[in-house]
Amino acid sequence: MRIEQWSATSRDDDKFIVPPELQNVHIQGCVYDHSDYTDGTPIVTSKVVQKIDSEIITNSGSRYILGEPSVEYVEWCTENGYFI
Repeated sequence: MRIEQWSATSRDDDKFIVPPELQNVHIQGCVYDHSDYTDGTPIVTSKVVQKIDSEIITNSGSRYILGEPSVEYVEWCTENGYFI
């Protein structure tokens, strides 16, 4: 399975202040080669528990290859000093 036009996101409750190191990271983007979705369907993964090169593994056990990140996400990361 592959996710294109992706960005990292958090589903943490906005009511609480959560330090970055404790936030749950999820990936949102368009999924391809997934048996449950038509190619290009927007999804948000469960919590990312591991990243190996360009592959992520989620809390549910799904494995995704990260394709190209979204242009907007790259711009935001660059402006805010984050490396993708």
